[in-house]
Amino acid sequence: MRFRLIRHATLWLEYAGARILVDPMFSEAGANPPIQNSGDERRNPLVPLPEAADAWLAPDLVLVTHLHRDHWDEAAAAALPKTTPVFCQPGDGEAIGASGYSDVTQVDDAAAWRGIGIHRTGGRHGTGEIGLRMGRVSGFVLQAEGEPTLYIAGDTIWCEEVRDALDAYRPDIAVVNAGGARFAAGDPITMDDGDVVALAGYAPHVRIVAVHMDAINHCRVTRQALRKRLQAENLLQQVRIPEDGEWLALNAADSGPDDIVLSTDRDLLDLAYTCRYLQEHTYWAKNMTLDVFRRAVTNSALVVAVYRGEAGGQPIGFARVVSDLATFAYLSDVFVVEEYRGRGISKRMVDFIVNHPDLQGLRRFLLVTLDAQGLYAQFGFKPLTDRAHWMQIRGE
Repeated sequence: MRFRLIRHATLWLEYAGARILVDPMFSEAGANPPIQNSGDERRNPLVPLPEAADAWLAPDLVLVTHLHRDHWDEAAAAALPKTTPVFCQPGDGEAIGASGYSDVTQVDDAAAWRGIGIHRTGGRHGTGEIGLRMGRVSGFVLQAEGEPTLYIAGDTIWCEEVRDALDAYRPDIAVVNAGGARFAAGDPITMDDGDVVALAGYAPHVRIVAVHMDAINHCRVTRQALRKRLQAENLLQQVRIPEDGEWLALNAADSGPDDIVLSTDRDLLDLAYTCRYLQEHTYWAKNMTLDVFRRAVTNSALVVAVYRGEAGGQPIGFARVVSDLATFAYLSDVFVVEEYRGRGISKRMVDFIVNHPDLQGLRRFLLVTLDAQGLYAQFGFKPLTDRAHWMQIRGE
């Protein structure tokens, strides 16, 4: 199975030979008004699509968990071919059909399509009166021979219905809407960071993919905040938080989310290989000797290596931080092996580093880059505004 987060809750799945589009929202950034009574007046969506919507206009199947605008919007309803099969929850088929779709299936309990079993699950879109007013929501479980069992939870909080789905289907992967959406008053209406932690503890065998963040104005939990909470709970290896447009390769036999492991244990690092990679593939370390690199690693405040499968050996990504752990830090020697680029690994490393508990409250965090300004800007790094005040002694 291949999985791509497009934006918010919109997913593109390649599953059992089929291309499946989930909860399409294709509106341009700012095209829709703010969510009412949210206490936030920013227009929605907050961010653009990662590429033109044309890339997702030929799915074999569309799954719609419910009809709120951030899961099935006018732009998607107008753009997708009207002959595309659409599966939805009971009660939503009439509205989808009224948009011109001729092949709409309302899934009461379970359905089969091209060798894929599709099971509908329940959920709660909030608590109390707000939860009732939000209306019915559903999730879907996909099962097929040779594929992982995939649970798409939909717009729900952590509740009995979610526990029932985990118990009944024992999914390999669960996709959860983890933005902690809420109104100015009342409890969250989707999962928040605490709910993700609770789900991970209840089902430690399940690899979790957290989406539904940083795109709609009433979602209070950001990717950065969720990563920070998961790091504190030691759950980053169980939960994956993809960026918009990021592909994940998720298989039942993977040893972790996308088979990627981050480690700060420098004793596991293959120093000779890492030094050689820096010498041969970077512009700044061509003349660095193994002895110099060994001393650099030993005396760094933080060393982060990325491995496939399990920690240890030859890394596919690396970074280190020089710091007094109080006022100053310098990020250095960042790389991702070429064949693994484009999977969000560099973002995961940098996010892990800037949110590391030992590197909080610094007066200044520096780095030097020739061509990766766009990456680091996402995490708050900016060009120097007072460069005339800086001086250096530069070695060879």
